Amino acid sequence: MRDAFSTWLRWGVNIQPDWTLKRKIFHTNVAALVALTSLVTYCVALLVWLPSRITTKIVIAELPFYFLLAMIPWFNQKGRDNLARWTLAFSAVASQLISVLLAFGSYVNVHFYFILFAIVPVAFFPIRQWRAIVFLLVLNVSLYLTFELIDLPPDPEVMAWRQSTLEILRASYAASTVLTMFIFIWMSEVVAQNSEAKLENISLTDYLTNLPNRRYFESVFAQEIAKSKRDNTPLALAMVDIDHFKAINDNYGHDTGDSVLQHIAQLLSQATRKSNVIARIGGEEFAVLLPNTSLSGAVDVAERMRQVTQEESFGLKDQQLTITVSIGVVAVNSDLPMTQAYKWADEALYRAKNTGRNRVVASDAALPPEVAS
Repeated sequence: MRDAFSTWLRWGVNIQPDWTLKRKIFHTNVAALVALTSLVTYCVALLVWLPSRITTKIVIAELPFYFLLAMIPWFNQKGRDNLARWTLAFSAVASQLISVLLAFGSYVNVHFYFILFAIVPVAFFPIRQWRAIVFLLVLNVSLYLTFELIDLPPDPEVMAWRQSTLEILRASYAASTVLTMFIFIWMSEVVAQNSEAKLENISLTDYLTNLPNRRYFESVFAQEIAKSKRDNTPLALAMVDIDHFKAINDNYGHDTGDSVLQHIAQLLSQATRKSNVIARIGGEEFAVLLPNTSLSGAVDVAERMRQVTQEESFGLKDQQLTITVSIGVVAVNSDLPMTQAYKWADEALYRAKNTGRNRVVASDAALPPEVAS
C-alpha cells in the first residue's frame, strides 16, 4: 500500500526534464492526496457525528470532487500538469464554498480554509505563472474577508443543533486549517527527502551494473586513505579490466557487451568480501578497494577474482563464452595522493595486459624498499 501511494504521488514527475517542474508536479500530487483525505474524513465525520438532511446534502454535493481530486495525478501523468493544478485549485475552493453556501455560512469558520488556499498555490504553480498565483491569492483572500465581514447565516437546521456542537465545529474548522497546512508541508518534506535520497543513490550508482560508480568509489577511497594513515593499517587497490572486450562488442553486439559487464560485475562481487568496495569506473574497467589488506593479501583476492571469472563462462543462445580479466594490484601509500595509487595500479594492469592477459600483476612501487625486496 505504501509503495502504491508513493508511485501515485510521483505520477507525471519523471516525464518532466525540468527539476523545478518535477517538484511542482510532486507537490500538486501531494496536495491532491491531502485534499482528498481531508474531504473523505470531513464527509464521514459529518455523516457519523451529525447525521441529518443537511449533512447528507453536503456529502452528495461533494461527490464530484472525489473524482476530480483523484484524477489530478493522472492528469500529470498525461503531461497535463497545468490542468492538474487548476483542477486542484478549483476543487479546493469549490468544495468549501459548497459547505459555506449550502449549510454553515460563516458561523462555524469553514471560510478559514480560504486563507490556506490563498497561500498554498505558490507550492504547486511555477513562478512563471505568477498571475495564477496572484489571482488565487486575491480570490481566496476576498472570499475569506467576504464571509468574515458579512456574517452569512447558516441553514436553520444547523442553528437547531446544540450550542456545544456548534462550538466544537467552530474550533475544529479553525484547527483543521492549520493542521492541513502542516500535513501538506510534512508530507512534501518527508517524501521529498526520500526522493532526494534515491536520487543521491542513483547519482552514486552505475546504471548498468548497479555497482557504485567512480564518484562514490573515490569518495570512499579518500576516507580509507585517511583511515589507513590514522590507524597505520594497510590498504590495497586492484584495477580489473575485461580482456578483449572490444571484440565481444564487435562480434556479438553492444547488448551482449552490456550483459557481459553485468555478468562480470556479479562475479567480482561474489569473489570479494563485504568490507571491500568494488565499482565500475568506466568502460570495461572496475576498481576494487581492499581496506586492512596487505599487498600479498590483495594479490590472493585478485587471483580469486581472476579464477572465478575464467571458470564461470558466459552463456549465449548457441555457445558459451569464456571471459577473462587482467588485474593490476598495488599497496596504497597513504602519504601520497590518490592519483598516485591509480597510476601505479594502472601500470601494473598494463603489464598484465602486455604479458599475456588473464593474469594478476602486483606493483610494489608504494612499499618501502626493505618490504618490496
